[in-house]
Amino acid sequence: MDCKKTQYKSLKQILAIVCLLAFTSCTWVKDDNDDCLYGCWLKLNYTYNILDVDAASKYVKDAHIYVYDKDGRFIKRVDATQGQLAANDYKVEIPGLAEGDYQFVVWSGTDHDRLSTIPGDSIGGFRLALSDAAKISNTQLPSIYSGYVSSFHYSNLYKVQPVTLMKDTKQLNCIVVTIDTTAVMNPDDYTMKVEATNGVLNAQSQLASSDTTTYEPFNRSIVEIDDEDFGTLKGIMYNISTLRLLLDSPCRLILKKNNPENTVFNIPLAETIGNVAEVTLVDGRKMTGQEYLDRQDTYTFVFVLSSDLETLIDYKLAVLNWSVRYNNVIKLK
Repeated sequence: MDCKKTQYKSLKQILAIVCLLAFTSCTWVKDDNDDCLYGCWLKLNYTYNILDVDAASKYVKDAHIYVYDKDGRFIKRVDATQGQLAANDYKVEIPGLAEGDYQFVVWSGTDHDRLSTIPGDSIGGFRLALSDAAKISNTQLPSIYSGYVSSFHYSNLYKVQPVTLMKDTKQLNCIVVTIDTTAVMNPDDYTMKVEATNGVLNAQSQLASSDTTTYEPFNRSIVEIDDEDFGTLKGIMYNISTLRLLLDSPCRLILKKNNPENTVFNIPLAETIGNVAEVTLVDGRKMTGQEYLDRQDTYTFVFVLSSDLETLIDYKLAVLNWSVRYNNVIKLK
């Protein structure tokens, strides 16, 4: 009899423990601050930069996530504000997913009147484009970032998928000076522009149109610089904002003198910048030209003109504390 009472008491204790566990389980109530999160989450990071550190919390202000099934059919869009990102350590929940395979397209910073985003009925139809129908951009574009997950399997269990973002807007600081220290350069005497076929991007931030977009300066200013080779020089700085630069697409940086009309230079922009990869290391290794273009977001050129202001003598591209001269001489500043 005592044995049966003991067994009955033990059974009651076991049932009590089971009930307590069920009451406190993750499925009883959802709390994003619990240690027992569940569901599908994307963890955003921005490590794909020139410093190779995660800078998402500093630069990524929102997130727009486009969800597609394994066959590329559009399902829905999920948005997160900067406050929501910060509260969840830059994780974003994708609610309501059934078990299956998915693709995710992530963009940040695209809520701007200079840009338009079309999710498309399928992932192949996704487009991010400059909204100017004239294909001319002369304003400073917002900082936009993109990421892509090509294959993700969800099985109704808690799962976090990392997504590495890449910055898709670039800024050029083009300083044009002359070796004649008495000459006065007027910004209106010249036309600086970038011509590229990058005005429309697809879900993977690749080119989605062969149309040429012209990027003109959003700012022009008179400057004076101290150059290690030519001394103190006066000139003009042109600031130009563009979408992603790609090595395998037409992209030219052009300076023309207006009166009389004369092309001072017309150089392959992406290729010229990509050459810097040969002298720039990340994580102890050399980058490819395209990787450098994607990791770096600001490029500063110095163009030195002749005393008649019509001929290019020399030019350099600043790289952190280095300058690369395009007569194949590299000097440390």
